[in-house]
Amino acid sequence: MSTTKRVATLASALLTLGSASTVLPAENVEYWMPVPIPYAEGSGATTAVKEECGLPTDLPIYIENKVNRRITVFRTASPPEAVVKAKDKVLLLEFTKVIALPGGTHSGRKSVTVRGELREHGEVIASFEASRRTAGSILAPLGEGTCSMLNKCALTLAKDIAKWFKNPTMDAKLGESR
Repeated sequence: MSTTKRVATLASALLTLGSASTVLPAENVEYWMPVPIPYAEGSGATTAVKEECGLPTDLPIYIENKVNRRITVFRTASPPEAVVKAKDKVLLLEFTKVIALPGGTHSGRKSVTVRGELREHGEVIASFEASRRTAGSILAPLGEGTCSMLNKCALTLAKDIAKWFKNPTMDAKLGESR
């Protein structure tokens, strides 16, 4: 996806998020997210998806906007473990499964699964697995690209995660992970 298309997709997504109602976390606190979000070994994300789609940096932006800016996105090249040691409240995310054959709508459904842990003082106090997929080639707009389809998954995942922040629980199943 070209930089221009990616910026247009991100701008459109942020406008969509801004018009929706926001969800506040259970407490009025700051949570930190190491960015970019890593892909787990064996996630299935192709090199093209990793290099062109921007999911590791876009999903944190979507989450931050959905929770009314109650989450501070901590952008650092430091490994997540270093962020956990430096901050009291941390949301660690990892892409565990990405199904995205090249070809956009012509190659079928796309899906994204992410695992998250909420840590306080290094201890895991809540966790989730969230998964979303696109409608597929029959219901998707013709000519929609793979990255655009994955970004729609990320937008919906951000809404799911924001709802989870109302009452974070251990081992929650969000979205289509249920």
